[in-house]
Amino acid sequence: MKKTNFLLAVVAIILLSAIILRVQQLRNNSHEPVNEELVEENEIEKEEEEASIDYTEPEEEAIKIIQPLENELVSSPLKIKGMIPANWLLEANYYVVLSDNEDKSIIDVSQIETEYEWDTMETVAFFSILEFSDLSGQGIISIREMKDNSLIYVDEAEEIFINYISE
Repeated sequence: MKKTNFLLAVVAIILLSAIILRVQQLRNNSHEPVNEELVEENEIEKEEEEASIDYTEPEEEAIKIIQPLENELVSSPLKIKGMIPANWLLEANYYVVLSDNEDKSIIDVSQIETEYEWDTMETVAFFSILEFSDLSGQGIISIREMKDNSLIYVDEAEEIFINYISE
C-alpha cells in the first residue's frame, strides 16, 4: 500500500507540474488580437522606406584633376596633373582641353600621358601640358574623349575653372 501511495504521489506531482507548465505556456502565448490594418500599414511603410534607400554608393568622379587647383592663377606652359582609371586608357584617347570661360572657344588641347601600366583596374596618375600666349582671363580645364574626330565631354570627369595670364 505504501508503494501505491508513493507512486500515486509521484504521478500527481508530475501531472501537477505538467499542468502548471502548460498554464504558463498559454499565458506567455496569449496576445491581444492583431490589428490587421496596423500590420499592413507598417509593412507598406517599411517597403516605402526600403524603396527610398539608395543602396549604391555615390559615384566619385572617375577622372580627377589634381593640379592646378580650382580658380588658381596660372601661366603658360601649364602642367595638368590628375588621376584616371588605367583601363579607360585602353578604350579611348583622352585629352585635356583649355577653353575660354566667356565664349567657350578652345585655347589649347593636349593628350593625356601616363607612365604607368594600363592593364590594371587601379587609378593612375596622368599629366598633360597646355600652352597659350597673349591671353588673360578665366578659363575652364576639362577632360574630353576623342570620338569620330570630335572631342566629346566625359560625364565622369571633373571640370575646373582657372585664371590664366600670359607672361
